[in-house]
Amino acid sequence: RENPEKATAFFYDSLSGIIMVGTAICFLIIAVAREFIPLFLGPEYTECIMLIIAFAPVIIVKCISNAIRMHYLIPRKKESIYIKAVTVGALVNIILNFILIPPMGALGAEITTVCSELVALIIQILYMFEFKMFFRIY
Repeated sequence: RENPEKATAFFYDSLSGIIMVGTAICFLIIAVAREFIPLFLGPEYTECIMLIIAFAPVIIVKCISNAIRMHYLIPRKKESIYIKAVTVGALVNIILNFILIPPMGALGAEITTVCSELVALIIQILYMFEFKMFFRIY
């Protein structure tokens, strides 16, 4: 038997935990990148430090996106929302790749990826706002 209140509570609890873990991993990667890269990969890889730091926020975005997909959209048989969000994100990725990669190289590709993942997440969140499920007032 379906229990929407328990499902909603589980969603919020799991989302909170996922955001905490994802944020901790993101900032840990940012904090250790400057020491880790030269130590383990060698000084010739120091250019990768900024790339890793720039790409770290995608961890948080993907954590939230996956939580919404796995704990909200799929159980409610709304996979089409996720598919639409990913499709729009892919289109944004392609367009921004043409704009940012020529002048910025790898950093442009990373910025593009973070932006496209963020667009896909925002689309999912907007879908949830429509049903007033994402944010609850305490």
